[in-house]
Amino acid sequence: MKRYLAILAATVLVIVVGVAGLAWLVDPYAYWNAPVIDGVNRYRPASGKHMLAVKLRQYERMQPNTLVAGNSRVYVGIDPGSASWPSEMQPVYNLGLPGVGMRNLVQAVETALFTHQPRALFVGLDFINFTVDKADWDKGGPVALPPKPDYEARAALAAKLLLSLDALGDTAAALAEQHSASPETISPAGFYGTGIYPATIASEGHAALFRQRNLENLEYFLAGPKRVRWGPEQNPEFDALDDLVQTAKTRRISLTFFTYPYHADLLLSYQKAGLWPAYEDWLRDLAAFSARTGILTYIFTRVDEVTGETVPEDGDTKTRMRWYWEAGHFKPALGDRMVLIMNSSLDDRLVLTPDNVEARIRELREGLAAYGEQHPEAVRRIDEAFEDAAR
Repeated sequence: MKRYLAILAATVLVIVVGVAGLAWLVDPYAYWNAPVIDGVNRYRPASGKHMLAVKLRQYERMQPNTLVAGNSRVYVGIDPGSASWPSEMQPVYNLGLPGVGMRNLVQAVETALFTHQPRALFVGLDFINFTVDKADWDKGGPVALPPKPDYEARAALAAKLLLSLDALGDTAAALAEQHSASPETISPAGFYGTGIYPATIASEGHAALFRQRNLENLEYFLAGPKRVRWGPEQNPEFDALDDLVQTAKTRRISLTFFTYPYHADLLLSYQKAGLWPAYEDWLRDLAAFSARTGILTYIFTRVDEVTGETVPEDGDTKTRMRWYWEAGHFKPALGDRMVLIMNSSLDDRLVLTPDNVEARIRELREGLAAYGEQHPEAVRRIDEAFEDAAR
């Protein structure tokens, strides 16, 4: 009997060690930094399931000179490995967190800074994260998360990533994903890359992606708040940015803010959903905040030949847009231009100030009106998405 139990225990131990070892080697979450083996673990499709933990771990491991943070627009569009980054700013880590709000993004950055201090920090600001309803305005916004590493939680997560049924399933799925034509993954520098976009465009075209994104945006905009102010006080999300400014100044980290180069479809969606007055208020508040804190804010929101890039017609699966995947996400080629500008001051007009904010707003209004006249198909596209979203 004792021999049987010993064999059973040894068998269980071998299985557990084998499962954990396989999960560590395949590393579907990009958490362990296992050696890369083609056909086994080059692509890490499950990283999104534990994105914040994975990225904090990667950041701590890399200890970069530069950190660029934001939401999914940063994750997809700002390549940390681009040659547009000056050599003295490399290596660069991408802390783009899909779906994260401004306050939680700030807390993620401050948590990262507990483990390593970069020389430079770039933070993307998204207008929709600053819209607020009356109840949240009155209570001052969401409660801040503790800005320090939780090592007990990290140990529990490590066990889950090695020994759970989810880990076993994700490991098997990752092995299958290695042979996909358009694999989901995350780079060691936190970058998404192209992901499933090329395969989707090859089968459905850019127009289908734009239609789906416009619908999702308008559904969200119509259901959400339509203001960034409910009184003379500062928007709660700026309170979080104030904390970040103070942290950067105390630690002597160079800090830069930037807005995103929204495709004109997204700006038309703001108008259609009744958000345009709030958007203008946000730009004014952002200009005042930048002047008060002394932190440069680059405004990449414009209406020009880039942000107004023509969307291919329905059914066109051959044409590839140069600057955008869909209305919500720009390509790394456009991200490279943003990085170059922020690090070389090629166009100081893009720095937002109280002196130029009204001119920038006027340019946006006029540019969007011209875009609508020149692209009636874009107006129809937004009108159709609005009608579907309203239903």
